[in-house]
Amino acid sequence: MKIVLVNPPIMEKPHYAFKYNEYLLMPLGILSIATMLKRNGHEVKIIDAYAEMLNIDNTVKRIFAEDPDMVGIGVLTPAYLLARKLTLKIASNRKNNRPLIVMGGPHATLLPEKIIQECPVDFLIKGEGEYSFTGLVAAIENSADLDHIPGIYFGKNGMILKGPENNCLKDLDDLPPLDYSLLNMDLYRAPLQWRPPLRISNIMTTRGCPFDCPYCANRKLQKDVSYHSVARIHREIETLVANYHSRRIVICDSVFPSNRKRGFEFLKMMMDSGLNRRITWFIQTRVELLDEEWVALSKKAGCSRISLGIESGDSDILKSINKNFSPAEVIKVSKMVRKYGIYLSANFMFGHIGDTPETMKRTSWLSQAMDIDEATFFLLTPYPGTKTFELAKKNHQVLSQDWDDYVKSGKFIDQKVAFVPKGLSAKQLLDIRRSAFLKFYLHPKIIWRDFVRMGPYYFTLKSLLRVMTIFHDLLSQLFNRRNAPN
Repeated sequence: MKIVLVNPPIMEKPHYAFKYNEYLLMPLGILSIATMLKRNGHEVKIIDAYAEMLNIDNTVKRIFAEDPDMVGIGVLTPAYLLARKLTLKIASNRKNNRPLIVMGGPHATLLPEKIIQECPVDFLIKGEGEYSFTGLVAAIENSADLDHIPGIYFGKNGMILKGPENNCLKDLDDLPPLDYSLLNMDLYRAPLQWRPPLRISNIMTTRGCPFDCPYCANRKLQKDVSYHSVARIHREIETLVANYHSRRIVICDSVFPSNRKRGFEFLKMMMDSGLNRRITWFIQTRVELLDEEWVALSKKAGCSRISLGIESGDSDILKSINKNFSPAEVIKVSKMVRKYGIYLSANFMFGHIGDTPETMKRTSWLSQAMDIDEATFFLLTPYPGTKTFELAKKNHQVLSQDWDDYVKSGKFIDQKVAFVPKGLSAKQLLDIRRSAFLKFYLHPKIIWRDFVRMGPYYFTLKSLLRVMTIFHDLLSQLFNRRNAPN
């Protein structure tokens, strides 16, 4: 069977901040499903409309140019509106019900019945798709029943039918090694101002997360954590380095290491294999998982960048979102990481349930008190399936039903507010984020570090992007005020 898998666009017209200042990473979930389908003898193509910055019309043209029997679309919540538009375009242009349309991914997993009702899809897969998608294709080819396929949803005679529960994979090594030849590897890169501009690739060593942050849907998507073996991770990295000349590896696990023993096994592998002399690697993690032993050995093993999810500078807010650390511990850990010369970034969010102007000012202050190189300031976005989403609905707080408001990059250019806690306004949230952004990035320490690290050319490029972003924000606000109804 001829199958096209699509990573849909998030924006119809990507702005310059996306084009020049965003990571473009491989869609690993779609790649894993494509690899499984190819191994089972099917002809598979991947269209990464997100990375190629294709609009819907161009994406549809690319799909029909392949003349597929089936098209699969993976959907994150921010991409849902365009993914729905994509399914409508495909359905209106197809003949004899060909290609069949299948939707999967996190948003489909969280809201399967709603999507079946809203989109002209033939099938939806809830949960991990490798075995379910392969089983669906085999059943269609053999005209077999579908009700045995885990996670399957489909409409029939005005009813929504579904298969058995799609239990998560226990051992990720049961999946075949990813076939990177299915992707255009030249698409994937770090932000353009990085120096030097070496090839970047991303991997996942786990699925799931052991922590239970109320604003995150990970536990709803997958209750347990499953792992690749360290030997399998080694082979994947070796493939990326040897065959695709990767020199930077982003480990995209929700938290790394989620298991301390396994984390040290990874560090040992990196040093014993000599990979620590050939590549650098990045992780995102939590404050309570870092200590001097881990950080020191990580540096020797090639770690060059750590991203911390801090989220708030207020002790009570930190407790309410299950962060087991204090602002004082955050500052201490940041100084310890910087001592080893590891580039340190931190993520913060404004608009938690319970946030006030005072608690948000503490968050802004903490970003400046930490010894970090980069800060990203988000507005809290309660995605479907999260405890925050359900709590916001229950308490009748201002929660957008427009999925377009859920597109977030954490850049200063973001102006969409999906959620406004009680006692606050959208303007207050935007104002405090703007203030935090300017106070952090206009600090002489940050300006000097960027200049030393990047050199004159890349420093100038990054500075121009920031200035453009600031003026875009201010001009957008001025335009919106002038055009606001009286």
